[in-house]
Amino acid sequence: MSTRLWLSTALKSYGGSNSGFDLLIESVVGQFHTKSDIDEVNKFFANKSNVGSSQKGLLKGMEAANHRRAWLDKHGDKAGQWLEDNYPADK
Repeated sequence: MSTRLWLSTALKSYGGSNSGFDLLIESVVGQFHTKSDIDEVNKFFANKSNVGSSQKGLLKGMEAANHRRAWLDKHGDKAGQWLEDNYPADK
């Protein structure tokens, strides 16, 4: 399921002012790490004027996703090489 479709379905099902929706948004969005996923979230919520209490969860989730993306940009190649060196796939 695409990021945008998931967000649209969740927003319709739970609504922006549902007290648990902000935690759901924070948790899911915070796991994103690709630029395309982060861009999808930004595009999706750019047109939404009222996300209610979910705004806090959205901001926290986006912060986590951006930190994850920045870490991968900075350390991803080295971490991947370390994993290959220490845990070869052919074992």
